Amino acid sequence: MCCIVTGAENVKRALFTDGDVFRVGYRRPLLLTGIDVGVIRPDLAERLLPLRLERPRVRRTEAELWSDFAEVLPVILGSLLDLTVQVRAAEADIPTDLRMADFAHLCAQLDAATGLGALAAYRASLDDLNDDVIEGDLLAQTVLKHAASITPGTEERMTSAEWLHCLTGLYSGEDFRPLPKGWPTTGKVLSDRLKRLQPTLAARGVLIDWGRTKTSRYIEIARPAIAPPPPEQEAAF
Repeated sequence: MCCIVTGAENVKRALFTDGDVFRVGYRRPLLLTGIDVGVIRPDLAERLLPLRLERPRVRRTEAELWSDFAEVLPVILGSLLDLTVQVRAAEADIPTDLRMADFAHLCAQLDAATGLGALAAYRASLDDLNDDVIEGDLLAQTVLKHAASITPGTEERMTSAEWLHCLTGLYSGEDFRPLPKGWPTTGKVLSDRLKRLQPTLAARGVLIDWGRTKTSRYIEIARPAIAPPPPEQEAAF
């Protein structure tokens, strides 16, 4: 689903032929519906725009809905086309901190044209999705718990196996709580899981990076220094 939304391409040779390779590119929006879509992975959360539908107070027949829709369709279509012209003509800076940069730029243009506050609403929805990811991932919760003990502006470096031992002990605690299903069993699995959680944890102020020394590889978990508040300017009289 992530590849379809942001674009991907398949390059392969047709079966039972010796012809040239075939390239098939695709990029399409996806519409998912459901009451409970379950645990959302971080890479998918960065590409989602959640919409919560309200329960209608008055139920209507399908015939009534389509009749009313046909009546107002010219107004809806004309309004959308007019808005499209206004938005495309508006100038706005492109946000550089969001994965869906094109969509974020469109939201910024919409705000410049209408003052709607679309970009702020989009950021808020991504923040809510990050909360959903963290609530559904015990490893992310454990990393955040450990990161709370790291002094801002400093970092900790360990091998993946050492991090696995550290985080497993932190989760189990003194009462040796049993590990949940899906908990990393090797350092390699832990490293892969942290790569998926990297953007979500970064949104909560926990930075994860990978490096290498002459003898081994390491994973670094850091908390950026908290910027001091700007000095208050003295009032001029």
